[in-house]
Amino acid sequence: MRASYYDLELKGQMDRLSMDPVKADYLKEKEDWAAVLDSMVLCRFSRAVFPWENLVKAIDLVTGLGLTREEVVSAGERITNLARVFGVGAGIKREDDYPAKRMMSESLPEGPSKGQVIEREDYDRMLDRYYRLRGWDSSGVPTAAKLKELDIEG
Repeated sequence: MRASYYDLELKGQMDRLSMDPVKADYLKEKEDWAAVLDSMVLCRFSRAVFPWENLVKAIDLVTGLGLTREEVVSAGERITNLARVFGVGAGIKREDDYPAKRMMSESLPEGPSKGQVIEREDYDRMLDRYYRLRGWDSSGVPTAAKLKELDIEG
């Protein structure tokens, strides 16, 4: 829900049944964007009003800091990574990034997705790509290099 994937899928702009690993790219970007939106305490229903460019303008209007898009994107990435560091410290691990087991073992009995099931191998490919994009290790732990890049002390 955080990344608003459902928005593009419901509009038919993204295949909701696809397990294309490239979806991980979109997920990372939208998670970082949502982290900034949430930190500004902006309503999620206003998401269409706040693409990155408008978020940058809003931050400048409120703070006068004159941050660039890259700096705001980096702030979103820091927020997301700090949340993950906290989660890892609380015991979150790769297994916690999987959907419910039944989604990988029981096909849907009815509706527009009738017969669909998530294949573990497809999900693993997408999750591996997501972790690489994030700069996390294969267990989903932010690497020391990623934390240093984001100016987060380990």
